[in-house]
Amino acid sequence: MPTGDDLVGLGMPAQLAEALGNTPHALACTGTAVATAATIKTTNTELVPSSANTGAVLQASAKVGTPYYMFNAQSTSAVIYVPTSSVLNGTTNGTFTIAQNKAAILWQVKAAANGVDHWAALLTA
Repeated sequence: MPTGDDLVGLGMPAQLAEALGNTPHALACTGTAVATAATIKTTNTELVPSSANTGAVLQASAKVGTPYYMFNAQSTSAVIYVPTSSVLNGTTNGTFTIAQNKAAILWQVKAAANGVDHWAALLTA
């Protein structure tokens, strides 16, 4: 999949290229709750937990069906949170832990059904 820079190089406007591109981004995980977790802003994220079980939260404005690729190369686990009151793999306010050298794909299955977003997550073997 092309990065945003690749798409700009092909003549696509920068704002559109950033939205459609798969530009990798390292994210320093912070906090141990939704309110203090770092916000995931890109769809291709390398998680960098500052200490064990620090995390990142998906944005409430995420588009339905857009996959978020996560990878944790650090020696501590990272926790992914969904926006407050959202459902992750059937659990309200669910979390998803990604251990060292593991990858995951998360996506919003449906948005705001009765005010509740639904998310799903898959972890690599």
